[in-house]
Amino acid sequence: MLIAEPSTAECLRLLLDEQAWRLRSLAAIVADAARHRMPELPPADWDGPARAAYDELVERVRIGIEEARSCLAEASAHSTRASATLESRG
Repeated sequence: MLIAEPSTAECLRLLLDEQAWRLRSLAAIVADAARHRMPELPPADWDGPARAAYDELVERVRIGIEEARSCLAEASAHSTRASATLESRG
């Protein structure tokens, strides 16, 4: 007898696969934003405390964006591993 509806484990596996795909997509969007939408650096002749503060802030934003991208990619990998684990037990 064929069952038309997938099992609970199969549903969970499908949801984990979709989650992994969405997380990878978000990571790609964040990476793209970091490459193409970061502010331009001020002119090289701009110096002093304002330049130092600006450079520090831009670097902190870059680090934060990279951390977000990395966390999204890691979460995607965890979802993929969880899905594979369910599949291997099925």
